Amino acid sequence: LMYPRAVVTQQVVDATDVALAKDLPAPLRRTLLESQDGIKRALAEPVDVICQMDADLSHDPRQLPDLIAATSHADVVIGSRYIPGGQIVNWPARRRLLSRLANTYVRLITRLDPNDCTSGYRCWRRDALARLPLDRFISDGYSFLVEMLFVAAGQGSRIGEVPITFVERRLGQSKLSRSVIIDCEVIQADGGTRTAAITGGYIALAHALRHRTPQPVRKNVAAVSAGFVKGELVLDLAYDEDSVADADVNVVATSDGELIEVQGTAEGRPFSRGDFDRVLELALGGIAKLVQAQNTALKR
Repeated sequence: LMYPRAVVTQQVVDATDVALAKDLPAPLRRTLLESQDGIKRALAEPVDVICQMDADLSHDPRQLPDLIAATSHADVVIGSRYIPGGQIVNWPARRRLLSRLANTYVRLITRLDPNDCTSGYRCWRRDALARLPLDRFISDGYSFLVEMLFVAAGQGSRIGEVPITFVERRLGQSKLSRSVIIDCEVIQADGGTRTAAITGGYIALAHALRHRTPQPVRKNVAAVSAGFVKGELVLDLAYDEDSVADADVNVVATSDGELIEVQGTAEGRPFSRGDFDRVLELALGGIAKLVQAQNTALKR
């Protein structure tokens, strides 16, 4: 490979990446640092194009010229598994379903156009990458890839896709732990983020299984947070409200109003049974509206 104007960075560094780094051909330079630090180091180089890829050979370096060439008409080029010509090799059916669900969920929630929003094989024009406010990003792992793409699209960056063949890693051990599979970022986030993920996750699941017979999805599932902030009842608490709430409750329910999970905490002061009933009634009313929004999204 002879691309002295390209710097290849890596999202996550592990022993496999370090072992393989010495085998990358010169003068292709590679930055072995964590996500944001690696990108910042790359931006400090006098280059026109910056690429992201895995070093375990799941991203074939022989396809890199196609991605770099496509930056002539796009600001961000994604190596896509899910456009004509794209392939996945050696993945079990469960992993394929997980990836499809993740992409469906991301596209429905963010309204992003690319078919493969979670691919880690990407090439950026330097100016497009430099515009990203990386210091304000709060995500990491796979969600960091989505946040980069979402912000870039909002800034008007042109996003293109090039088909790639993704091969399950040939060397090393997988970085996809069980906590990543169930999205540890959502589980550890504030209540509003978790409830939004449940509501959006239903849309992704129903959309992915819409052609199954018999239909396994029988009822909508949605979730919302509610609570008391400075003595006032508030539905769908934002982070700044959640962090100062006197009491908050996260409710998961079906379209019939059947409760799946209720989790409440007295943050600033104890709350009465009457207060709890008021919060629950408000939350169920909010869930009814979310169910309507889910059905509208699924009809598009």
